[in-house]
Amino acid sequence: MRALIGLLVFLTVTGCGGEAGVSSGPKTLDAKTVATRANALLEKQNPQLAPGALTCQEVRFKVGATSRCMRTVVFNDGRLVRSGATVTIDKVKDGGHLQVQVDDAPTEFGITGKAVFADLARQFAARYKVKPPTGACPPYLEGKVGTTITCRLETAQGNLGVGVKVTRVEPKTFDTQYTFKSVR
Repeated sequence: MRALIGLLVFLTVTGCGGEAGVSSGPKTLDAKTVATRANALLEKQNPQLAPGALTCQEVRFKVGATSRCMRTVVFNDGRLVRSGATVTIDKVKDGGHLQVQVDDAPTEFGITGKAVFADLARQFAARYKVKPPTGACPPYLEGKVGTTITCRLETAQGNLGVGVKVTRVEPKTFDTQYTFKSVR
């Protein structure tokens, strides 16, 4: 239920705009400063917004200058959603001012490798009636049918490569379904 509420808040904020003050008048604002201020603004204006991280490009401190950003949200169940945003400098006097406009639709979604591995380890342990193996998957499985990654399991019997393939996605809920297959 918590993930669903976070998802609904994420969806209602997508396409939102906002503004934030900039405290000084440098020639440029570095990428970290732009991201920190824009993300703080989004979270302040939208208190129910799912927590996320924003990365941006450096921007000239000039009226009309823009920085393209990407906001990444990772839900508790491992779903990962990325949305683009544009930060625009609309005032440079009196410390400056910026606005944030989040894109209307997410750029991409998928599931974290950590969540995929937890599912794989759980299924492996249940199927073979052993303790869950250790190992890892790549950091991210993109939510596109046909996308594949290979995970590595470390079991008492040795190392095992397992292919993971996306079989179905649900863009409205950012759900990614996949299958496992041993690849050795």
